[in-house]
Amino acid sequence: MINRLLLLGFSLTLAALPLRAELPPSLIAPAYQLVPGQNDAAWQPLLAALKAKSPILATFKERRFFPFKKNPVVLTGEIRLDPALGLSLHYQVPEERILVVDDRGGFMRNGKGQRLHDLPDDPRAQAATRALLHVMRFELGELARDFSVYAARDGADWRFAFVPLPGPLANVLQPITVTGQDELVRTLEMKKSAAERVFIQIGETRTHVTFNSTELTRFFR
Repeated sequence: MINRLLLLGFSLTLAALPLRAELPPSLIAPAYQLVPGQNDAAWQPLLAALKAKSPILATFKERRFFPFKKNPVVLTGEIRLDPALGLSLHYQVPEERILVVDDRGGFMRNGKGQRLHDLPDDPRAQAATRALLHVMRFELGELARDFSVYAARDGADWRFAFVPLPGPLANVLQPITVTGQDELVRTLEMKKSAAERVFIQIGETRTHVTFNSTELTRFFR
């Protein structure tokens, strides 16, 4: 499941590259590289605003593309993110399942909330799991350990690309792309190969959510 799911600066100065510029077809270029702690100052307000929206509850539609299928597999559900507790994907259609990802790893639950199994204890799968969590938390410092980070924006629209550094993660993931508008994430795309990828579209989003005790037990560890 996780392999299918995970199949989410600039070297120029701010003066050389205005923040308002048409989003390029591809971010993977030196002009858009973002190095945390060196040339990310202009992005810190947006990152802080994105983090400040948590906890969040949003609807999503996920399309999984496979080389052996003509049409993508479509899944829908809810996504919950709590900075301290982690990420929870509640798949409702076509089959109810809950994927929980946190700092300790990840596992699956059925629709009743019963734990089914842990995610594979494979270093590459675990690295991909951590990457998804850090992407949704927008922890650029953590992401920079495993990825080269690229970013661009055009007014309210923005885009990040996270390219795996050479190593185990690069064997299971191609660039992760995250787009958004203002202070909300809109899409997330993860590629395992040119023909195998996952595209997640975020729908209605509620911010500053307080999860009750039942939700905490069912959707987090």
